[in-house]
Amino acid sequence: MDEISAWGTGMAGLWGLGDRFGSQPSSVVGLGGEGDAQGLVEAVASGARAGAVILASGEGPASGSLPARRTVSGVASFDGGTKVEGDFTVFDADGDSAAVRSDLGVHAVRIGDVLVVGYDPEREWGRIDSFWVPEIVGAFLEGHLGRLDRLPPIGILRLDDTPGTAQHQMQGRGTDDRRQHRRIARTVDRLRSAGSVLNVAIAAEALDDAGERVPLDRVWPKSIAAWERGIRLGVVEPVCHGLLHLDTEAFERGEVEFREFARLDAAEAGDRIDRALAWQEEHLARPATFAAPAWAYGEAGDAEGAARGLVRWHRARPGPMLEDGRLHESLLGALPGLHDLDFSPLQRLAAAGIPPMVAMHGGLLDSRMQTLKERREPLPLIRLFLKRDMARLIDLGGIEWLGAADLVRRLSEHREPAES
Repeated sequence: MDEISAWGTGMAGLWGLGDRFGSQPSSVVGLGGEGDAQGLVEAVASGARAGAVILASGEGPASGSLPARRTVSGVASFDGGTKVEGDFTVFDADGDSAAVRSDLGVHAVRIGDVLVVGYDPEREWGRIDSFWVPEIVGAFLEGHLGRLDRLPPIGILRLDDTPGTAQHQMQGRGTDDRRQHRRIARTVDRLRSAGSVLNVAIAAEALDDAGERVPLDRVWPKSIAAWERGIRLGVVEPVCHGLLHLDTEAFERGEVEFREFARLDAAEAGDRIDRALAWQEEHLARPATFAAPAWAYGEAGDAEGAARGLVRWHRARPGPMLEDGRLHESLLGALPGLHDLDFSPLQRLAAAGIPPMVAMHGGLLDSRMQTLKERREPLPLIRLFLKRDMARLIDLGGIEWLGAADLVRRLSEHREPAES
């Protein structure tokens, strides 16, 4: 299945459309890329299709139904004041045909029952600057197929590697237990106040001062107790994140390699998962999901997780979010396209029926502070220092942040297409 077809399948599943939207000849509303444009336009003109969505990106001259298009880089301001940054496809189009525009240009064009969208799912899936795509495609489909069966505005927040890992310790980035406890306690109180759930990916072992492997609670006892309190309050859901978060064979050679499960055989992978689960059940709660460090399961890690009834987190890609026991994230980890502190694209994705899934490490989105420093943007940097990403996301209105087990349940129940 190509990327466009996979994207259409994923959107159809989230919107309860069954086979009424996609690349199959029987689809009521067709979907295709630049090479399919002429055939789709002819199918609409003949009445064989009620409408068509064409995804076309990059640079190109006017051709048939496709207007000339070019790539523009920068910060784009959309309706409602939402700002994102990236590389955008914009079309040469007049005001009557423009379906989506920003101050950088026209991003989607509608000509009758054909919608042309400047978007490439292979390159742009999971980027926050593409938030407007499900908005316009969903509205177009509603006009042809009736009301979509959208999920309510829900999403996932996940915090990885807390309160620390053996990898961090070996790299000199281990954090004091007292400091981590304060941060965790504040986070739990904020979650409780907001009625939100945070998914917390925790490894089960760390290294003591002598470099020996010990249970994680020996190194960070206060922090683990704070997370356990959050679980009891119903605002934290544990995620199995492996045993040591370190490749032990590489460690014995003096290398720090955090992809613990990438090269394990089935017996060793299963043993490590069992030991990690046993520790979590004793100190936290039984996890429903498993996230291998950097999604590096190897064949063994993924299969052994499945054998233990664990849903496995996987990286973002076009297609169904929940498939074969794998929960594919809807966004790329560092939220490429995020402009300053504007999280409103997440609200708009959730409203369109696409659950935003945000994964963080420590307390910040990856490289946020460093990026703002390099770009010499002091005001966002000061605002971020005063109120970190975690707090901003928890306080973001319009989204119910769920535990992963709840999201999996809702996605499973949502699989059946809506009645025509």
